[in-house]
Amino acid sequence: MRIIKNFLSCVFIIVLLLGGCKCKDDEVPTRLLSQESKDYCLFLPGSWWVYQNEQTLEYDTLKITGVQNALIFSKNTNDNIERNTIAFEQKELFVANKSSLERGTIESYYGFNFNGGVGYEIYFDRPTYRIDSISISTTLKLVKYYDTIQFNRVAYKSVKQFQSLINFEYKYIYWANHIGIIQLEKPNGDIWNLINYSVQQ
Repeated sequence: MRIIKNFLSCVFIIVLLLGGCKCKDDEVPTRLLSQESKDYCLFLPGSWWVYQNEQTLEYDTLKITGVQNALIFSKNTNDNIERNTIAFEQKELFVANKSSLERGTIESYYGFNFNGGVGYEIYFDRPTYRIDSISISTTLKLVKYYDTIQFNRVAYKSVKQFQSLINFEYKYIYWANHIGIIQLEKPNGDIWNLINYSVQQ
C-alpha cells in the first residue's frame, strides 16, 4: 500500500511538472525595436527641445512628459511587438501631443498620432516608402542621409531628412541621431529650427 502511494505521488508530481512546462515551439515570438530607431526617437521623460520659427521668431518648446513601454500581442502576425507610447507637451509644432515608436511587421517606425490614430509613420530602418502600412496616411519617406549638416551655424551628425508626399502637416523633417528633430518645415513655409535642447536616453 505504501509503495502504491509513493508511486502515485511520483506520478502526480511528474504530471504537474509536465503540465507547467511550455515547449519552445509554442512560445510566441517577440519583435523588438531596432537600436537605430531608439537612437533617433526614444527619449526619456524630462527631455526637452526649444525651437524658433524663422519667419515669426516665436518659440515653441517640446517636452517629453511620459513614455510607456509595452509588449503588444498582434493577432494578425501571432507575435508580440514592442511599443513605446510617448506623451509630450508643445504648442504648434505637431497636430497632437502623443506619438508612438513601434516595431512593425518588417521594421520599426515612429508615428505621429492624430485623428484618433497614427497619422504619419516614419520608417527608420530602410529608405523606402511603405505602401503596405497599417495607416492609409503613411506619407513620409526618407529622402536623404547626411553625415553632417549645418543649421543656424550648428553642425549636426547622422541626420535623416524625411519628406511628406501629401503636403498636409509637414513638408520636411530633419532628424539627428541621439538628438531628435533639428528642423521642421511646414507646407505654409514656416520653418522651425532647434535652438536648444537637453535629452536623456
